[in-house]
Amino acid sequence: MLGEGVQGFSERARPPHPVLRTDLSPPGRGEELRQAQMRQPLLGRAAGTAAAIRRTTSDFPRRRLAFRNEPAHTALPRQRAKPRPMLDVSDRRDLIADILRASSDCIKVLGVDGSLLFMSEGGQRVMEIDDVDRFIGCPWPDFWEDAGNAAARRAVELAQAGRPNSFQGMAKTGKGRDRWWDVAVTPIFDEDGRVAQILSISRDITDLKEAEERQRLLMEELGHRIKNTLTVIKALASQTLRDVTERSAVEAFDARLMALASAHDLLLRQDWTSAPIAPIVGAALELHGDPERFSASGPDAVLGPKTALSLALLLNELATNAAKYGALSTPQGRVEIRWEIEAADPDALTLDWREAGGPPAAEPARKGFGSRLIAIGLGTGSADVSYPPEGLVARFRTTMDAAGR
Repeated sequence: MLGEGVQGFSERARPPHPVLRTDLSPPGRGEELRQAQMRQPLLGRAAGTAAAIRRTTSDFPRRRLAFRNEPAHTALPRQRAKPRPMLDVSDRRDLIADILRASSDCIKVLGVDGSLLFMSEGGQRVMEIDDVDRFIGCPWPDFWEDAGNAAARRAVELAQAGRPNSFQGMAKTGKGRDRWWDVAVTPIFDEDGRVAQILSISRDITDLKEAEERQRLLMEELGHRIKNTLTVIKALASQTLRDVTERSAVEAFDARLMALASAHDLLLRQDWTSAPIAPIVGAALELHGDPERFSASGPDAVLGPKTALSLALLLNELATNAAKYGALSTPQGRVEIRWEIEAADPDALTLDWREAGGPPAAEPARKGFGSRLIAIGLGTGSADVSYPPEGLVARFRTTMDAAGR
């Protein structure tokens, strides 16, 4: 390597960059070395310098060389680096004061007992407090009312135990206006690891809460309109089909509409984003007689709108068939519904329908729309239906990813 064995430089002090110093070359040879270097315009290389050194070191074995392994001449001009902006932190006190003043969050320091010790200038502004001294020393949880007060006390208790936490609640400003706040509460530790103070940072989320309330009202209005529309459809169907002699088809249509209506209602309560599986199962089964004849169980799971509607229609169809031909057609018949997330595959959701106590199960000779609904299952995945003598058994599988849609 160029520069190895050069006297006068330790490994640490040896310059990693650079240009041949011709002032340390043998007498009369400096110009020769400089010309040799200039004849090698190789970008990023120092071949000329190395060649010159190899030719000259034998002339003065006891002379020292000082050089940097950097080309003195390159084919491309060197670009000067732009200076990076630097933050002046020479006076940290002024900097911190400016940050606290500019922040729109209410930053507070509490004592370990939860009393207010400090509130930032920006916090006084958003809290509409003109004289903060009136509040210094007051219990911070008393700023909150009702559920917010309990949440604030719990937050202080957790911070006293060294545990950060957060909550949302409503508190009045200094001028008596109700505002919603998102609050983070964090313990401040001393050098010995003990909680010395508590940091509380509150952000005004009133606009967000008001938007959520408007969204809730709109969803409620949408729910009423959907129910009204389904009611009109049901009335139209009844009038249109009043002369149909096969009333079971009309009744099946009405039951499917009711199942859809109940599933819509549950989804609207969740802003049409998702719905827990247990209420969907319960609402679908309520339409089919005594709930004591059903046993439904399973872990908490959330379904998306598409899967929730598919499940409501599926359960309605299974219960209708059970009332006509299966377990629910006899007084002692029972139905067990069980759903689970498989231990071997946490992404797999399985729902089982098992009938018992009814007449021997038999596969239908003719498959109509109801059979096709059952075959569709949860909308995705598989549907396996069998007809053992003791009662119909069906298993429906899908993935949690698909079920969330």
